[in-house]
Amino acid sequence: MKAKKTGDDALVRRITIDEKLSENLIRALNSTLADGTEEFTDADADWGEEKDLLIRPDDYMAKLGIPLSEKQNWPWPDLREGRVFLSGRFETEGDPEKPEKFRVTRGSNKFMRIDGVIKEQVKRLYFKALKTERRK
Repeated sequence: MKAKKTGDDALVRRITIDEKLSENLIRALNSTLADGTEEFTDADADWGEEKDLLIRPDDYMAKLGIPLSEKQNWPWPDLREGRVFLSGRFETEGDPEKPEKFRVTRGSNKFMRIDGVIKEQVKRLYFKALKTERRK
């Protein structure tokens, strides 16, 4: 299964809330999976070029791909700078709260905040590197 390269019809998108331009306008960065990617993390190699995405309170649900069933979980004020989301058809691998990676699926669309997961992965890599350095 190959990931599509165009915005709204991409199987999975990574969306980073980049900058709050005003109370009613946010610039996000939108990236689709690299061609042929089925398993992925937040690593740059898994993603294509980031493109600007301007979102407003009246269109953010559609532009971010938030399923209507999850509207109450993602109110406009929760879209803060630095937050990173996955949107599309994917499933988590490993612990659903702290997944090690994700996989493209044919299931229904999901929307998930992953910046906490990314921080946890960085922490694990850091401590692993410290352990390796101490052994030398």
